[in-house]
Amino acid sequence: MPTWMSWVLIWGIAQSRDRIRCQIFAPLAVVLITLHHSPMSTCSQKVRHVLEEKGLSWEGTVVDLHGGENYSPAFLKLNPKGVVPVLVDNEDVILESNNICMY
Repeated sequence: MPTWMSWVLIWGIAQSRDRIRCQIFAPLAVVLITLHHSPMSTCSQKVRHVLEEKGLSWEGTVVDLHGGENYSPAFLKLNPKGVVPVLVDNEDVILESNNICMY
């Protein structure tokens, strides 16, 4: 059962006779995107800006580069190069900031 937040309600003014029209569309699928990033990485900053500009819902996971978290076995499974950012969308793993922005 969809909640009230999953319905999109758009108000618009009709072109003819200036009547207000209300359209209710079907519930939107909630897509959870996970971004593995570092606050000091400029490439990560670029991807965060693009995600916000596109209005996508995403979850961030901060990778400690100074502590070597990017070379942990769990992170190397996502990205064998051990660099950030890495975007995980369902089963898809996208590497490199330019590829993520285009995705």
